[in-house]
Amino acid sequence: MIVSNQLTNKLIRELLGTRKNLATACEDLGISIQEITMAGGPEIPQCTHCGRWEYKLIADLDNNPICKYCRDIEGM
Repeated sequence: MIVSNQLTNKLIRELLGTRKNLATACEDLGISIQEITMAGGPEIPQCTHCGRWEYKLIADLDNNPICKYCRDIEGM
């Protein structure tokens, strides 16, 4: 089964701004995680420090993508 754009958009809305893992988000929506992983997964990055799903990430001093919250904690 091919994952529809509508289903992918629901998953993205479920993940954005949270630290949920992909399996939990899929379970909450009643989506099979195998369908999502075979389709390539959601096209949103995750903060490498806290695991928050965000579109607006910035590079830390080691060039890892981090969210604004983690940047503020690091004092960058």
